Amino acid sequence: MQNLNSKSTELILIAILLLAFLFTALSIRDYGASFDEPLIYDYASSIPNIYKRALFSQSNFDFTNIGDLGFYGTGYFIIGELAQRALGIFIQTLDVYDRWHLINFSVFLSSVWVLYWLCVKFSSKISGLIVSLLYLTQPLLWGHGVMNPKDTPFAAFFLFSVAAGVKMVDELKNPSSTKFKLKLKSLQTYNRWYSYVIAFFSGLVILDRFSRHLIASPLLYKFFSVITNLPGSSQIKKYILSKAHNFDTLQINLYVSKFLQQISFFESIFIILAFLILILWLIHKFSTAQRWILIAATCLGFTISIRFLGPAAGALVLVYMLMQINSKKLIPDALLYIVVVIFITYLSWPFLWTDPIGQFLESLKLMAQFPWLGAVLFEGKEVLANTLPWYYLPKLIGIQLSIPVIILGLVGTLYAIFSIKKNDNKSLFVIALIWFYIPLLIWMIIKPNTYDNFRQFLFLLPPFFLFVSIGVSLLFSRMKKKSFKVLLSVVLLIPGFIAGIYLHPYEYIYYNGLVGWTSNIDNRYESDYWATSFCEAGQYLDPLIEHDTQIAFTDGILSRLTLRCIRNSPDVLIEREENSKIYPTYSINWTRYGDDKDYFRWMKPIKIIKIGATELVVIKKVP
Repeated sequence: MQNLNSKSTELILIAILLLAFLFTALSIRDYGASFDEPLIYDYASSIPNIYKRALFSQSNFDFTNIGDLGFYGTGYFIIGELAQRALGIFIQTLDVYDRWHLINFSVFLSSVWVLYWLCVKFSSKISGLIVSLLYLTQPLLWGHGVMNPKDTPFAAFFLFSVAAGVKMVDELKNPSSTKFKLKLKSLQTYNRWYSYVIAFFSGLVILDRFSRHLIASPLLYKFFSVITNLPGSSQIKKYILSKAHNFDTLQINLYVSKFLQQISFFESIFIILAFLILILWLIHKFSTAQRWILIAATCLGFTISIRFLGPAAGALVLVYMLMQINSKKLIPDALLYIVVVIFITYLSWPFLWTDPIGQFLESLKLMAQFPWLGAVLFEGKEVLANTLPWYYLPKLIGIQLSIPVIILGLVGTLYAIFSIKKNDNKSLFVIALIWFYIPLLIWMIIKPNTYDNFRQFLFLLPPFFLFVSIGVSLLFSRMKKKSFKVLLSVVLLIPGFIAGIYLHPYEYIYYNGLVGWTSNIDNRYESDYWATSFCEAGQYLDPLIEHDTQIAFTDGILSRLTLRCIRNSPDVLIEREENSKIYPTYSINWTRYGDDKDYFRWMKPIKIIKIGATELVVIKKVP
């Protein structure tokens, strides 16, 4: 396989990623929506209005009616919302969930490519290709890649931030790529009076926009006062009165406020365009290294706005920078990196706009101990989210990745630890070890609230796969024949690939053979904890629905997940313990928390959606 150590590996990977996208696009309707998606996409649909209000300098958006979502920045959501709206113009047959699923999966595929680039720095191109395919075909990651708009994008952007940071540092090490092309003397060639006029006007616009119209407001008040005091025969006053009905009977403040909103809009557009022109001009003048500073900082800014743990990616980059380059000359570059990160974070996180430091600390406090008080099914027991055993997280990682990945990752870890001092990649090894094992160790000590298995910690998996690439490289180095390497690659990929086909469209419920595979984890570990199977339940009931059919659920969100997959229009009833008893035609019961046993016991099960012996949803009917 030595002849693949060229650009052919990239072409093979690109072809496979395109095939993966095509397969998912063709089967996108198979996937149900996850429990968190309805509220997230409702929030995403309101984000353009947040920025619209900001452009017009209107009152701040009310975050109280969106739960905890305000504590997440809009960085990914605004990109996804604009993309899904654009996609809806061209593909009108897909609903908002399917469009988001395609966008989520595209982000996941992008992370596969970036992981390949990092793996090549750890090992060889062929090892990087195999490991990237292992990452792609992990059923857990594939499933979350489709219907998880929070954790998968965060894991991807965390990876983007680290990879871009590594590339930035590598460019900074190269003296020829760090020369700044802009010379102050070159500014003298510009027409001075013209430049001064533009600078003066821009300064006035910026001052007025960010000082609550220190300039425009008194001018407008003066203008309307003068108009009011003009004689009734004045042509100017007659014209104003013809455009502003009942001007004399309304307060001047109302008209000033309306004009200021319009002025705010035009000033905002001017500032945005001026800023973009300035950025493009600087990028043209910047060196290659400084361009990568902007790219890496932008990635990190979006990562922080997705989740408060984002700064950890920046810390990894700064550690790598200190290990690679020991020079005071790095201070300006590090400062530029940090300043751009802060700017992008602030811009993409409206929740911070009123009180950046205070709101960020509030988000940090909430997310560090997220107030989820439910129970988690682990080892056959219902365990409160804040009383999980110390080995919960490492065990779940060990049983939800394919067995070859676990073995190779541990082998690669040992090699990295024992070869740090004598290996040229010691800085990368250290970064990968910190990235995966330090958060894992901190979790084992602190044991913060954790639920839905370990979806919040998907960002820890890329560095583990970097160790897998080391393990693969070690195996390949001991094989002389190409046929053996091909056979080994197939053997490594088969478990995840076959399991993904078998589990479709519930790939994220994957468990490996260490606990008896997914088909046999019923009542021992969480299965469909995001209720994606309710779509299949809706599709089953759809042809049975008549004009007076009533379907009962135990939660309003579950009804939304189901109704999106039903063409008919049944009456929806919600049953909880605190409500009076209801008597529907059908009930759809989640097996999580034992709802299928606690509710509607008098109804007869007519359909059980399951994987092997692992039940997901029970549909019941009036006997």
